[in-house]
Amino acid sequence: AHHGVNVSAVALAIAKEMGVAEERPMQMASLSTACLMHDLEHTYTPVTLSVPEEELSSNERALYNRHCINGAERIKEIHYYDKLIQQIVLFHDEKIDGSGALGKKEKELDPIIFIAATANTFDHLITQNKMTPKEALKNMLVEKMGVLPLDCLKALQNVLKKSNLL
Repeated sequence: AHHGVNVSAVALAIAKEMGVAEERPMQMASLSTACLMHDLEHTYTPVTLSVPEEELSSNERALYNRHCINGAERIKEIHYYDKLIQQIVLFHDEKIDGSGALGKKEKELDPIIFIAATANTFDHLITQNKMTPKEALKNMLVEKMGVLPLDCLKALQNVLKKSNLL
């Protein structure tokens, strides 16, 4: 239940660190809202999120891979959510190299989506893989290099340093 709150807080901190909050202030509410509800679809599926993604069965993996599409479809019906919220929910698991579930690459998506993806990955490593913030950041800088934007990773590192979490 706290995952969405964590992702929202971290994403807003990354956006502020990158200067995106000042450049696109009107989109910060959309970023925050989308991060709060990005995994909404998991409340409608039996997939457990308490284990690392690598430990999911093939059936659970298939359901997990559909949660972005199904979640975006579910919120599309709520007309007061703007298009950016729908896009973040739909693409929050994408990777810049196209290795995400939907195969979208960095140049095809709004950069704000990758701020959410970076915050999401960070919180997954902490909550599911039981890493410390320092271990999670190291994992992202080493093993996730090339799948998340370097500017987002550097901003996350600066946020963690300023918060005395490193």
